[in-house]
Amino acid sequence: MTLRAGQLRHSVGIYNRITIRNSYGASKRQWSLYATRRADVRTLTGRALFFAAQQNESVTHLVIMRGASLPDLTSKSRLKWQGKTLEVESVIDEDGRGNVLELSCKRLEDKDAL
Repeated sequence: MTLRAGQLRHSVGIYNRITIRNSYGASKRQWSLYATRRADVRTLTGRALFFAAQQNESVTHLVIMRGASLPDLTSKSRLKWQGKTLEVESVIDEDGRGNVLELSCKRLEDKDAL
């Protein structure tokens, strides 16, 4: 799959969970910005939503981006797109070389956001 620059019209923040320690030595888990990338974000509807539901019932969005230099982008990551938080359900390497990544995501409610 070849990506053209015009297809990547959305800016997406990629967040990973990190552990920080306060001055007393107690640890706390929080989300930290890992990278920002241009992406094609599609909200699944109709037939696409039906087929996605067969594989994973909670998928609501499909995100396609260039994947070069994103080794820490995993199914434990979250995305921030247009004020919405998306939880990555799966990461598929489209060409087997890490150039194009297809992410199946589900939208989180505000209480689960970053």
